Amino acid sequence: MGEVVILSKVAVTSGCRTRAIAALSTVMGEVGSEPGTLEWTVYEAEEPDVIWVHEVYVDEAAFQAHIAGRAVQMAREALTGLMAGPPQLNRLVSVLQIR
Repeated sequence: MGEVVILSKVAVTSGCRTRAIAALSTVMGEVGSEPGTLEWTVYEAEEPDVIWVHEVYVDEAAFQAHIAGRAVQMAREALTGLMAGPPQLNRLVSVLQIR
């Protein structure tokens, strides 16, 4: 099995997107230190109360280590009171790609 790609939709409390992004910025160093994390990018889109997180891991073991690791715990704590519900994790399967 190859890379694991996750696209998470995070609904935030109305008007709190900027605060939520700032909160997530505090965990970037921890995520970056995870050996199997290839990419972890936070995006804004047209929806004013939504953040998208694009994650790429070398394999399933790296993804599971991330889920069980300190970065996820830190993100949950940082986003306390800012999320409008649990994140929607979408596992993506590459069918066409150019790098």
